[in-house]
Amino acid sequence: LVDCPDMLHDAVWHMGFLRRIQVLRTFKRVSQLPDIAFHDLLGWLLDEPGPGRFLQHLHLLAEPQREVTAAAAIAARPRPALHTLELDRTDDDRDLERMFAALPNLRTLHVTSGALPPSAIASLAASTKLHTLTFVQGDLTRELLQAIAHATWPALQVLRLEHANMDALFATVDDVAPLFDGRAPALRRLALTGIAGGDELCERLAPSPLFAQLEALDLSRGTLGERGAVALLAFREHLGKLELVAEENYIPVALCEQLRAAVREASWRLAGRMGED
Repeated sequence: LVDCPDMLHDAVWHMGFLRRIQVLRTFKRVSQLPDIAFHDLLGWLLDEPGPGRFLQHLHLLAEPQREVTAAAAIAARPRPALHTLELDRTDDDRDLERMFAALPNLRTLHVTSGALPPSAIASLAASTKLHTLTFVQGDLTRELLQAIAHATWPALQVLRLEHANMDALFATVDDVAPLFDGRAPALRRLALTGIAGGDELCERLAPSPLFAQLEALDLSRGTLGERGAVALLAFREHLGKLELVAEENYIPVALCEQLRAAVREASWRLAGRMGED
């Protein structure tokens, strides 16, 4: 492992073993040895007698336009110690399903600039320990959103679905609405950005069981306007504990002020219509 310093970063050690590591997916030659295959590197780290066989937090950084796979290496055997996985680019292959099955204690999955095949969601949702699921600036598809919304998440407390390009998604409220009906009984923090039909979204979310349990709601970069704001205000009894993020929407100024007064905390960089300060 000392021959691949450009691939390993931010190592945290505990009692002689790696507790946390960031691994760069790369094929750069870093020594006089042959180039190191990413799959082999993960095996050296995670498998006996590797220093990361009790690893708790793994962050995989992706080098653009590289066809490499991490899922198969992680799925090779159960990884009960690994509870946090960060992926900067995902592998769209069947090994992802086996990977999640090998992580019985996974509590946090964070995906950046990538997505997951919908077929992997059932395996992921089967984890009763999953606490946080976030897709930040990823390539979310409607099929993936639908799979997430139709799954049952018994322990999930934080869900963030943020798309990098709202115009490219064309997701509708119907794609995410099944989530509102009690499929995530522990969910407290929800972010849905880049979803078309912001007003309808709020009209269907506000009277749902999910809205009553939320403590934070992020609807930024959407199409929320007067109808949606009125729908939220109709359930003031749930707003008092809510942190609301509604930046870059179309809420009239007067309704912005009413929401600001009703919620526990509000954040919107643009009050009123988008483009007006």
